[in-house]
Amino acid sequence: MLSAADVDRIAQAVCERMGGTLPQLLTADQVAERLSVDRDWVYENADDLGAIRIGNGSKPRLRFDAAKVLAFLSAGSGSQSSQTSEPASRPALKRRRQSSRRPVPAAMPDRGVRRG
Repeated sequence: MLSAADVDRIAQAVCERMGGTLPQLLTADQVAERLSVDRDWVYENADDLGAIRIGNGSKPRLRFDAAKVLAFLSAGSGSQSSQTSEPASRPALKRRRQSSRRPVPAAMPDRGVRRG
């Protein structure tokens, strides 16, 4: 049985013989980190960034060819969808998850009510 390393070496050799190399595939999180943008921005611009859809389900996993992402940035990201989206040069703020705990209400002020 072949190990994963053996399969990778064989795939690399086949690519080299065909005149190419294996693309470096990145996740949406990795692209967001490299571009200093929010992951949502990456998903909104997935087609422009050259996303590769893996799987046939309603939400296939996305991978991005690092060379195509670089080409997108080099081209000035001039497509319509990226003009309306946040530019890659300005990092998006990361959203914080809201705590599931509710704030503790402050104590009621004493208004001189007599008990007795």
